[in-house]
Amino acid sequence: VTQIDEMCDLGIRAGSLFIGASVTLSRLANSGLIKQHAQALADAAALMANPQVCNVATIGGNVAHALPAADGTISLLALDAEAEVANMYGRRKLPLQTLFTGPGKSALDPYGDLLVGFYLPLCEEGQASAFARRVNPQGVALAILNVAIWLQRNGKRIEEIRLAIGPSGPVPLRMKAT
Repeated sequence: VTQIDEMCDLGIRAGSLFIGASVTLSRLANSGLIKQHAQALADAAALMANPQVCNVATIGGNVAHALPAADGTISLLALDAEAEVANMYGRRKLPLQTLFTGPGKSALDPYGDLLVGFYLPLCEEGQASAFARRVNPQGVALAILNVAIWLQRNGKRIEEIRLAIGPSGPVPLRMKAT
Protein backbone atom coordinates (compact mmCIF):
# COMPACT_ATOMS: atom_id res chain seq x y z
CA VAL A 1 0.00 0.00 0.00
CA THR A 2 2.98 2.33 0.25
CA GLN A 3 3.04 2.36 -3.57
CA ILE A 4 -0.56 3.62 -3.91
CA ASP A 5 -0.27 7.36 -4.58
CA GLU A 6 -3.57 8.32 -2.96
CA MET A 7 -2.74 6.49 0.25
CA CYS A 8 0.58 8.37 0.44
CA ASP A 9 -1.05 11.74 -0.26
CA LEU A 10 -0.91 14.58 2.24
CA GLY A 11 -2.68 17.79 1.27
CA ILE A 12 -5.81 19.89 1.12
CA ARG A 13 -8.89 18.28 -0.48
CA ALA A 14 -12.29 19.92 -0.75
CA GLY A 15 -11.64 22.23 2.19
CA SER A 16 -10.23 19.51 4.48
CA LEU A 17 -6.78 18.23 5.36
CA PHE A 18 -6.35 14.77 3.82
CA ILE A 19 -3.81 12.34 5.25
CA GLY A 20 -3.36 9.08 3.37
CA ALA A 21 -3.25 5.95 5.51
CA SER A 22 0.26 5.15 4.20
CA VAL A 23 1.77 8.48 5.28
CA THR A 24 4.69 7.70 7.58
CA LEU A 25 5.00 8.96 11.12
CA SER A 26 8.22 10.82 10.30
CA ARG A 27 6.48 12.62 7.45
CA LEU A 28 3.67 13.66 9.80
CA ALA A 29 6.09 14.85 12.46
CA ASN A 30 8.01 17.00 9.99
CA SER A 31 5.24 18.31 7.73
CA GLY A 32 4.61 22.04 7.79
CA LEU A 33 1.03 21.39 6.67
CA ILE A 34 0.43 19.03 9.61
CA LYS A 35 2.01 21.50 12.05
CA GLN A 36 -0.24 24.26 10.68
CA HIS A 37 -3.52 22.32 10.80
CA ALA A 38 -2.99 19.38 13.18
CA GLN A 39 -0.21 20.16 15.68
CA ALA A 40 -1.46 17.45 18.05
CA LEU A 41 -0.81 14.83 15.36
CA ALA A 42 2.67 16.21 14.63
CA ASP A 43 3.42 16.09 18.37
CA ALA A 44 2.18 12.50 18.67
CA ALA A 45 4.00 11.29 15.55
CA ALA A 46 7.28 12.69 16.87
CA LEU A 47 6.91 10.63 20.06
CA MET A 48 5.64 7.32 18.72
CA ALA A 49 8.85 5.42 18.00
CA ASN A 50 12.52 5.66 17.20
CA PRO A 51 13.51 7.33 13.90
CA GLN A 52 13.99 4.06 12.02
CA VAL A 53 10.48 2.88 12.89
CA CYS A 54 8.95 6.31 12.20
CA ASN A 55 10.41 6.20 8.69
CA VAL A 56 8.30 3.13 7.82
CA ALA A 57 5.39 3.05 10.29
CA THR A 58 2.18 4.64 9.00
CA ILE A 59 -0.71 6.50 10.55
CA GLY A 60 -3.09 3.97 9.00
CA GLY A 61 -1.29 1.15 10.77
CA ASN A 62 -1.46 3.03 14.06
CA VAL A 63 -5.23 3.43 13.70
CA ALA A 64 -5.93 -0.05 12.29
CA HIS A 65 -4.34 -1.74 15.31
CA ALA A 66 -7.19 -0.24 17.39
CA LEU A 67 -5.17 0.06 20.57
CA PRO A 68 -6.79 2.17 23.33
CA ALA A 69 -3.56 4.13 23.88
CA ALA A 70 -2.47 4.64 20.26
CA ASP A 71 -0.93 8.12 20.14
CA GLY A 72 -1.95 8.85 16.55
CA THR A 73 -5.49 7.65 17.10
CA ILE A 74 -5.92 9.76 20.24
CA SER A 75 -4.72 12.84 18.33
CA LEU A 76 -6.99 12.14 15.36
CA LEU A 77 -10.00 11.79 17.69
CA ALA A 78 -9.37 15.21 19.25
CA LEU A 79 -8.93 16.67 15.76
CA ASP A 80 -12.39 15.35 14.73
CA ALA A 81 -11.02 13.11 11.96
CA GLU A 82 -13.15 11.08 9.62
CA ALA A 83 -11.79 7.87 8.11
CA GLU A 84 -12.23 7.06 4.45
CA VAL A 85 -12.77 3.34 3.87
CA ALA A 86 -12.99 1.64 0.48
CA ASN A 87 -14.26 -1.78 -0.50
CA MET A 88 -15.58 -3.41 -3.64
CA TYR A 89 -18.91 -1.54 -3.24
CA GLY A 90 -17.42 1.95 -3.07
CA ARG A 91 -16.07 4.40 -0.53
CA ARG A 92 -17.48 5.83 2.63
CA LYS A 93 -16.43 8.34 5.26
CA LEU A 94 -16.93 7.34 8.87
CA PRO A 95 -16.36 9.10 12.18
CA LEU A 96 -13.05 7.73 13.44
CA GLN A 97 -14.60 6.53 16.71
CA THR A 98 -16.77 4.01 14.84
CA LEU A 99 -13.73 2.00 13.73
CA PHE A 100 -13.06 0.55 17.18
CA THR A 101 -14.91 -2.38 18.78
CA GLY A 102 -12.54 -3.52 21.54
CA PRO A 103 -8.89 -3.64 22.57
CA GLY A 104 -7.02 -4.34 19.34
CA LYS A 105 -10.30 -4.99 17.50
CA SER A 106 -11.30 -2.92 14.51
CA ALA A 107 -14.70 -2.64 12.83
CA LEU A 108 -12.90 -2.83 9.47
CA ASP A 109 -13.53 -6.03 7.51
CA PRO A 110 -10.03 -7.55 7.13
CA TYR A 111 -11.13 -9.29 3.92
CA GLY A 112 -12.84 -6.41 2.18
CA ASP A 113 -12.16 -2.98 3.68
CA LEU A 114 -9.18 -0.78 2.92
CA LEU A 115 -8.42 2.21 5.11
CA VAL A 116 -7.62 4.89 2.52
CA GLY A 117 -6.97 7.89 4.75
CA PHE A 118 -8.31 10.56 7.05
CA TYR A 119 -10.05 13.91 6.61
CA LEU A 120 -9.56 16.61 9.23
CA PRO A 121 -11.02 20.12 9.45
CA LEU A 122 -8.54 22.84 8.57
CA CYS A 123 -7.25 24.89 11.49
CA GLU A 124 -8.78 28.37 11.57
CA GLU A 125 -7.87 31.49 13.50
CA GLY A 126 -8.21 31.01 17.25
CA GLN A 127 -7.90 27.23 16.98
CA ALA A 128 -5.01 25.12 18.23
CA SER A 129 -4.19 21.56 19.26
CA ALA A 130 -1.55 19.73 21.26
CA PHE A 131 -0.61 16.24 22.41
CA ALA A 132 1.24 14.96 25.49
CA ARG A 133 1.85 11.58 27.04
CA ARG A 134 3.45 9.82 29.98
CA VAL A 135 5.23 6.52 29.59
CA ASN A 136 6.50 4.01 32.11
CA PRO A 137 9.85 5.30 33.40
CA GLN A 138 11.33 1.80 33.02
CA GLY A 139 11.37 2.34 29.26
CA VAL A 140 8.23 0.55 28.04
CA ALA A 141 7.14 2.57 25.01
CA LEU A 142 3.38 2.26 25.52
CA ALA A 143 1.73 5.27 27.07
CA ILE A 144 0.26 4.92 30.54
CA LEU A 145 -1.59 8.15 29.81
CA ASN A 146 -1.85 10.22 26.66
CA VAL A 147 -4.00 13.21 25.88
CA ALA A 148 -4.79 15.28 22.83
CA ILE A 149 -6.67 18.53 22.90
CA TRP A 150 -8.17 20.81 20.29
CA LEU A 151 -9.72 24.12 21.22
CA GLN A 152 -11.35 27.19 19.73
CA ARG A 153 -10.67 30.50 21.44
CA ASN A 154 -12.24 33.90 21.06
CA GLY A 155 -9.77 36.21 22.74
CA LYS A 156 -9.12 34.72 26.17
CA ARG A 157 -12.36 32.75 26.22
CA ILE A 158 -12.41 29.08 25.22
CA GLU A 159 -15.55 28.56 23.16
CA GLU A 160 -15.18 24.92 22.18
CA ILE A 161 -12.93 22.05 23.23
CA ARG A 162 -12.33 18.49 22.12
CA LEU A 163 -10.36 16.16 24.33
CA ALA A 164 -9.24 12.57 23.79
CA ILE A 165 -7.50 10.51 26.46
CA GLY A 166 -5.94 7.09 26.30
CA PRO A 167 -6.01 4.48 27.57
CA SER A 168 -9.38 5.32 29.05
CA GLY A 169 -11.28 2.14 28.27
CA PRO A 170 -11.36 -0.75 25.83
CA VAL A 171 -11.30 1.53 22.76
CA PRO A 172 -9.72 4.89 21.95
CA LEU A 173 -12.14 7.46 23.28
CA ARG A 174 -13.01 11.11 22.93
CA MET A 175 -14.29 12.75 26.10
CA LYS A 176 -17.41 14.33 24.66
CA ALA A 177 -18.80 15.58 27.98
CA THR A 178 -15.77 17.84 28.53
